[in-house]
Amino acid sequence: MTSYFLDISPSEGIMKPPSSDTVRLELSLIGLIGVVSLCWGLSINGGFQGYDDLHYFQAAQNWLHNGPSLPTDHWSGRLPYVLLLVISIKLFGVNSAALVAVNSLLLLMIIGTSWWIARLKFDSRSAVFAAILAAVTPLFFRSPQTFYPEALEAALFGLELGLIIIALRSSTARRAAAILVGAGLLGGIALVLRATSAVVPIALACFILLEVGRRPQSALILISSLAAGYVLPLLAEALYYYLLVGQPFYRYAVDSKDGVVTAEM
Repeated sequence: MTSYFLDISPSEGIMKPPSSDTVRLELSLIGLIGVVSLCWGLSINGGFQGYDDLHYFQAAQNWLHNGPSLPTDHWSGRLPYVLLLVISIKLFGVNSAALVAVNSLLLLMIIGTSWWIARLKFDSRSAVFAAILAAVTPLFFRSPQTFYPEALEAALFGLELGLIIIALRSSTARRAAAILVGAGLLGGIALVLRATSAVVPIALACFILLEVGRRPQSALILISSLAAGYVLPLLAEALYYYLLVGQPFYRYAVDSKDGVVTAEM
């Protein structure tokens, strides 16, 4: 990886940029992989299950009918996914197509970001192979008819990681910091979505440390910029609940008292 900011030798890790013909061929292959995977996912007997997906759907309808709403359980508190459904229901109406459209788009994003990340770090064949692996992973190719937020969480992480790789190659500290704040914004949205994303910034900080090497000052600047991006969505969420009910951590209070998850479960 070459970077003036990180003071890495120009001869280290250089890869020739792909030709326009190569890029067109790759994009065609990625498009084909996406279409096949999408058709595969839609052909599987899945569809609306009437449990977790019902909670998300009802939360979205509540937003449409009543405006900004307070969550009553951990499902309705996952605002990034709920708001995506709000937009889709507004476009497609109150039907399963609104759910299929959102999760199909997320599947294509996961395939695309898998190709993108591998293309940034490796070569053309590795990138196409990464896209194929994502397309045949059951958690992902089932997503068009499994209306849960995991696909959104994975898509946000993929975009975040790609931006971090680009930031590490930036020629200036300012540009790297700006890109990392944007990457952190995506990560913060994922953290608002699901608490499982809390492990991601730790992993990414380790990734930055490994990539930067023996440059603690550079690593501190990069990790701090990423952290700044993470804070913004969390502050926005806290402000939202503070304005509605006067409790910035209202969502966590609801989650801790969610009686759906029993001791036996």
